Amino acid sequence: MINISRKLPVVILTILVCVLVLLQSACTSTVKNSTAAAPIRQSEIIAFQQGFGVSLNGISNAFINKLDYTTAARNHIEKYYGFDFNEVLFKANDSVEDPFRSTYEGILSYLIGGNDSFPDDKGFALQNLIKVNWKNAGIINDHNIAIAIGQSTYQKKDGSVVKQNYTMCFKKDVQGKLKLIAHKTALPCED
Repeated sequence: MINISRKLPVVILTILVCVLVLLQSACTSTVKNSTAAAPIRQSEIIAFQQGFGVSLNGISNAFINKLDYTTAARNHIEKYYGFDFNEVLFKANDSVEDPFRSTYEGILSYLIGGNDSFPDDKGFALQNLIKVNWKNAGIINDHNIAIAIGQSTYQKKDGSVVKQNYTMCFKKDVQGKLKLIAHKTALPCED
């Protein structure tokens, strides 16, 4: 017959260790999840938009100066769109055949053209852009996702201006960097 009184402390100790490991695991995952999604501030959105515009200008400058504008466009996508952690939805303003994009290559084609899968794309970022201004009509912030709508004005080197209405949906990646997970551009309606 087994002496239960000798085994009981070992069984109790084993159960306590298992409970402590489970509690520690639950607490650790709760802490990780709660710190991963810091609230998005309006100042972060404004800084993001300014950097986004400068990056578009960089693609345009690379094209004009016969530099590697494809790499500039790829760097732009990697920095500003959340393909590394999320699905991305994009709507191009001047594409009739395929305006809705959810792929990296679809956005790249919108920016620099030259993709047979998107024959309407002329390369928005190749228009000799020198300055972008943003006018947010409103921003909604729901802790870890924010949406901004408004109008952006793209000034070209020749002085002409391109206006676009936009909707931008932002989310932070695991490093806390703001990225686009949805982006819609549209030409404004003329009166």
